[in-house]
Amino acid sequence: MRNYLYIPALALALTLNACDSSSSSSAPAPQVTTTQPTTAQPSQPNSENPTPVDPTNPATGESSVLGLRSGLVLPRAQYLQNVGNGIAKSAEDFLKASDALNQATLAYCGSYDPALLETAKLRFSDAMLLWQQIELFQMGPLSENSAALKYKIYGWPQISNYCKIDEESMLALSDAEYSLPSNTNRKGLQALEYLLYDASLTSICPASNETKGLWEAQTPAKKWEARCAFMKPVAAELVTNATTLSTQWGTKDNNYITSKIGNQDAEQSALQEIFNNLFYIDLEVKNQKLAAVAGSDIKLCPKSPAPCPDKEELRFSHLSKQAMTSNVRSIADLIFGFGEPRSGGLSALLRNDNASAIAATTEANVTKLITLTETEQSSLETVLAAKNGEDCDASQNSWVCKVRQTIKDVVGDFKGEYTSILKTSVPLAPQGDND
Repeated sequence: MRNYLYIPALALALTLNACDSSSSSSAPAPQVTTTQPTTAQPSQPNSENPTPVDPTNPATGESSVLGLRSGLVLPRAQYLQNVGNGIAKSAEDFLKASDALNQATLAYCGSYDPALLETAKLRFSDAMLLWQQIELFQMGPLSENSAALKYKIYGWPQISNYCKIDEESMLALSDAEYSLPSNTNRKGLQALEYLLYDASLTSICPASNETKGLWEAQTPAKKWEARCAFMKPVAAELVTNATTLSTQWGTKDNNYITSKIGNQDAEQSALQEIFNNLFYIDLEVKNQKLAAVAGSDIKLCPKSPAPCPDKEELRFSHLSKQAMTSNVRSIADLIFGFGEPRSGGLSALLRNDNASAIAATTEANVTKLITLTETEQSSLETVLAAKNGEDCDASQNSWVCKVRQTIKDVVGDFKGEYTSILKTSVPLAPQGDND
C-alpha cells in the first residue's frame, strides 16, 4: 500500500484445512443530445441507470478496445455512483474467483492429480488478475488500518519470504492443529503463487537454516504433501479475506462510495481517494513493475542498467505482463466508466466542469496506453528482451519504452489541470517522480 502524504496545491488543490491427514492419497512427484455542461452539485443520482450525455457521434466516439466511449458528460454524483458500484462488482467477482481457487486447491490436494494442479493454476490466474484490477481501488476497507486487509490478500510490493513458506509447509505437515501465522509475507496470493507454480521443489533457504536440511531430506511426494498442508489453509483464508472485502465495501447503490453522495465534503473526499489511486500506474506499474525489472531505475534496481529479474512481480507464474494489463484496465474503468456500455468516467466529469480539452487529451492518452497493453500478448521476459538496451529517454521504439512514455503522458495530465478543476491534490511521492 502506498502510504503517501498529500500536499494541497496553491489553488485549493493542485490536487484477496491443513492437508487431510486421514487421506490415503499419496502425492506423486510431479450519443445523443448535446447539453451545456454544468457544475456538479451533490445530489442523489438515478439509482437505476445513470444517463450520461454523449455530444459526439457514438459511431466515431467509441473505441474498439474495451468499448471505450469518448466525449461523454457526467455529473459528480453519477460518477461516484458508477465507481462505487463498479468496485462492488469487482469485489464480488474476486470473492467468487477466490472460492473457485480454494475449491481447486482442495481438489488437487485430495488426489495429487497433475491435471488438477493445472486447474488450480488456472483458478489462481483468474483470481490474481481480478485482484490486479482491485489494486487500483485501494480506498475504504483496503486502506484502513494501515491497509491491513490489502496486505492479507496480496502483500506486494513487500517481498515474500519463500524460506518461511517452506518452513510453514513443514510445520503444517507435522502439526494436526496447525494454524496460520500473522505474517503477511508468507500468506495470501503471493504464497499461493509460489506453492502452486514453483516446480523445482528446492528450498531457497540458506544452508545454515534448519528448514533447508529438513526440506531437502523429503521426497518430492512428501514435499507436495507439505505444500498442500500449508496451501489449503492459505487458500481458505483468502476466501475469508475476500468475503470481508466484499462485505465491507458493500453492494450496488449501497457501498463505501455511494454512501457519501449528497454530502459535498464527503463527495470531495471520495473523489480525492479515487484520484490518489490513479497514480498506481506511475509508481507501481511504470517504476516497480517495469523499470526496476528492466534495469531502468537505479533506486529500485541497483544493478541498472543491467536488469533485475528478481524484481519481477509474479516470477513463478509469469503473469507479470498480464497483471499490468489488468492494472491498466482499471484506469480505463476510472477514466471512461465501469460497465457495458461505459457510462462515463473521470474525463466525463471534467467535461461536465467545462474542461473538454483536457478530457479529450486524457481519453486519447489512456486509449493509447490501453491499446499498447491489450494488443501485446508476449510475456514480460519477451518484451524486456526486445527492449535490447534501448534508452527510453532517448527513443521509444520498444514496447517497454512506449508504455513507459505513455504512462508519463497520462500521469502528466493527472498532475496538471486535473488538480485545479477537481480540487484534488497530488500525492507527495508522485509529485517528486519525474522519471
